[in-house]
Amino acid sequence: ANRRAQQPVQLVFSGVEEGSKTHEGLSKQSGYESWEVKKLTTKYIEAFPKEKLIYLTADAEEKLERFEPEMVYVIGGIVDRNRHKGCTIAKAREQGIRSAHLPLADYIDMGNYSRVLTVNHVLNMILDHQLSCDW
Repeated sequence: ANRRAQQPVQLVFSGVEEGSKTHEGLSKQSGYESWEVKKLTTKYIEAFPKEKLIYLTADAEEKLERFEPEMVYVIGGIVDRNRHKGCTIAKAREQGIRSAHLPLADYIDMGNYSRVLTVNHVLNMILDHQLSCDW
């Protein structure tokens, strides 16, 4: 999606160390080696200043109104459903970084449906917002 976007974003995969489970899993994806993404062996918390990081999680109290170009947005790979409920917000708090949720409820009647989104869905929303500046 990012490659085809009119206004692509800089994607960074962190913690992708040779031999790690993350590296092994990503390497199985078709064309992974040619993906236009910066791959860091270090963790995002070590690669960027804490004050620039915002962890996107459905459990955050703060609502994200707009994307700030100087900030680094963390889209977690943890699925916060069932036994992992609350993991991403707990991780953000533990690391001492900001967290925010997308303003879905302001635009969509979610009813009782989960507000947990896949990484792909979040990325597509970011790309759409970059283009339209609207949710």
